[in-house]
Amino acid sequence: MDAGRISRGDAVDDAVFIGGWWLPATDLQARRTAGKVSTVRPVVQGHTAWQYHKIMEAVMLPKTHKTAIDIGAHIGWWSYWLVQKFEKVVAFEPVPLQYDLLRKNVTRSNFDAVRSALGFERGQVCFDVDVENTPRAFITEGESQITAELRRLDDFNFVDVSFIKIDVEGYEK
Repeated sequence: MDAGRISRGDAVDDAVFIGGWWLPATDLQARRTAGKVSTVRPVVQGHTAWQYHKIMEAVMLPKTHKTAIDIGAHIGWWSYWLVQKFEKVVAFEPVPLQYDLLRKNVTRSNFDAVRSALGFERGQVCFDVDVENTPRAFITEGESQITAELRRLDDFNFVDVSFIKIDVEGYEK
């Protein structure tokens, strides 16, 4: 495997369990974060809670707690907490290893994960991933070992959406 990429063939076997989370084994940044407890990252329900206070503030904003959508879900840092506050959570994560770990980290019955990128049109997209900091997955114009289906959010016909979290490395525009 190229040192700067995660390949399509990587499996959940390439993961470690730290701070209550399944993480990509190569992700040094996530491993440091998950193992570091502080007032910013308290341990809640056996999990080092990345951005916990920000998440709890955000989930109190909607008037209803029907459906939450997590776009750019990574391994479930947000989805794990969203499923405890919303009737239904749907998460989108296009990178295969991160998608597998998302499904391993968030197992509640009101959760669904979709291995897809979202955009203005349907098609295919290629990604490059910083293996030492896997939330940094970027769309690339060229050959890549990681491809994903590109779909439109409107194609899913969601109803009663109360909350949408988007973290897609600058592609939120």
